[in-house]
Amino acid sequence: TIVASLVGNSLMRGLIAGVIGLGLATIGPDPMMGQPRLTFESSILMPGLPFLVVLIGIFAISQLMGELEDHGKGPSSDALIPDVIEFKTWAVMREVLMHPVNLVRSSLIGVFIGALPGAGGSIANLLAYDQAKRSSKNPDEFGKGNPDGVIASEAGNSATAGGGLIPMIALGIPGSAVDAILMAALMVHGISVGPRLIMDNADLAYGMFVAMVVASLMMLVVCVLSMRLFLRVTDIPKQFIVPTVMICCVIGAFALNNRVTDLYLLGAVGLVGYGLKSLDYPLAPLVLGVILGPIAETNLRRALMSDADWTVFFTRPISAVLLAAALLSVIFSVRSVLKMRKKVRPATDEQDGD
Repeated sequence: TIVASLVGNSLMRGLIAGVIGLGLATIGPDPMMGQPRLTFESSILMPGLPFLVVLIGIFAISQLMGELEDHGKGPSSDALIPDVIEFKTWAVMREVLMHPVNLVRSSLIGVFIGALPGAGGSIANLLAYDQAKRSSKNPDEFGKGNPDGVIASEAGNSATAGGGLIPMIALGIPGSAVDAILMAALMVHGISVGPRLIMDNADLAYGMFVAMVVASLMMLVVCVLSMRLFLRVTDIPKQFIVPTVMICCVIGAFALNNRVTDLYLLGAVGLVGYGLKSLDYPLAPLVLGVILGPIAETNLRRALMSDADWTVFFTRPISAVLLAAALLSVIFSVRSVLKMRKKVRPATDEQDGD
């Protein structure tokens, strides 16, 4: 349903991109039986596609390839004035506070998604962006620098950190990889993480809550004070920015598993992303398919382990309600795309008549 709302102006292209993402997610060992799939007997594909490598390749490498086509050097060093930058910093903060509904809604979405084990900020920012786009009076401006889209994505992504602590403290189930590391560190010190954490170590549990609040406030202060320095990056010519970012991408992809083969995958995925972007295919549905593919497959196989009966998804009340909600969401998204096309056609006809 989120894929259907992230398709942009072409529903079919967005769905195709989502299917490609699901296909990439199936490469590697079967999550239940361990049998290799779609590896073509290649040792490079045998472990599967690391999610971070796919993410870097789709978003970063494909963007850098597009930047290489533009031989411009970017703005001059006098394009940004310190006084203007300082004014814009506070103006942005005021603009964020002028969208309280979007900010609170996106934060709640982030907390909810963060509380779901394995979901993470990648799903939260896409879902928050999706809801902001749905409720906006000007959805056509999303993807073109609309403040509501930026606020929704960042608020949803940031709120997952606090939400991930909920299942870890309450049930002993880490909500993300970072929470798993924190949980392991606590266990090393002999602290049992779970329902008895607050009973046995109340000071530690409440200290974690206070640390989250203090860290958020400190991040706000650090970001405001360093904003002028960060904005100076826009003064750097592209011929310096592109190779620097490319090197960082390569180092990050290699450091993930210390495998040279991941660099081959990085380049291949980057070419796929660049090709799709050149053909005006949206990349967000593809990434969403890669993220949700393993989660959806594992839970689907788990639900069918008993009798392999597909009717369980239609006869059980909870699953039937969720399927109905998903169907309504898809219908609403298709309707929005059709409305957008109707608005574009009269404007095109007027231009042709002139």
